[in-house]
Amino acid sequence: MAGYGRIKDEEMADGLDVSYLKRSGLWEIFNHYRETGEKNSVAKMMMYYNIVVLTPFLTSCLVGPFYSNLDLEEVTATLLNPLTTVQMIIKFCLCFWQGIETQSKLLELMKKDFLKCVPPEKRAEKDRILKEAGERATFIQNLILVINCTTILFWNVLPIIRSEFARETLGLSFLGKPKGHNKILGYWFPGNIDDTPNVQILFVYEFVGCFTTGMTLTLIEILIAQNMVMLTGQFKVLMLLMSQVEARPSNVSDRLLPYIKAHQQLIEQVYRYYTKG
Repeated sequence: MAGYGRIKDEEMADGLDVSYLKRSGLWEIFNHYRETGEKNSVAKMMMYYNIVVLTPFLTSCLVGPFYSNLDLEEVTATLLNPLTTVQMIIKFCLCFWQGIETQSKLLELMKKDFLKCVPPEKRAEKDRILKEAGERATFIQNLILVINCTTILFWNVLPIIRSEFARETLGLSFLGKPKGHNKILGYWFPGNIDDTPNVQILFVYEFVGCFTTGMTLTLIEILIAQNMVMLTGQFKVLMLLMSQVEARPSNVSDRLLPYIKAHQQLIEQVYRYYTKG
């Protein structure tokens, strides 16, 4: 991938918003890899951070069932949390760390001039189709961000809403009193975690871990969704071009050849994505 080149803003399809990539640092990570073929320092820091933060999560989740009471709610929460942590590790390691070359390559689908076979008289129609795809991808991005961020925020402030202060002082008793430890995650943790300052320290640790984990999963999901939408847009452009080829023996082969090559290029993008992460 080294030397493949950065993607400039003016090369992007109209209507497509990738501000979430730029603000999170992923855009620079991908472009740096496209230029040099190497992961930059931010990508390495993200990997080290996830190892440091998620290792205690995963360890406590795995041993948690052995320390929990035989309560269906508690055991279920204890088992679901490690599954979420494992999901985060798999998505980050496979989709991002190991699959960074594939993800960097797939950014080509976001270009408005990805297909080189479009004749000048068809470029306006091509731009219209890709603009619609870009707007649809942006809508999906905003929808996922709103839903996931709301879920992450509510989940992280749940211990505050269920706290004794919120119940007695603010009258927020609709969630009731927690049966066990009033924590963000339902897994076991060593030591007395209900006393001050242990409960505050653990809350901050879980808050940071859950927030970063949830947002990383959200960004990866948005990126995958946008790539699929833009791939659909590129296929629509190609279908339009092929449908308008005049069926005359003298020019069919010459007109179809560049479209067939473009179709093969799109298929290779999909094949590379599903076979290499």
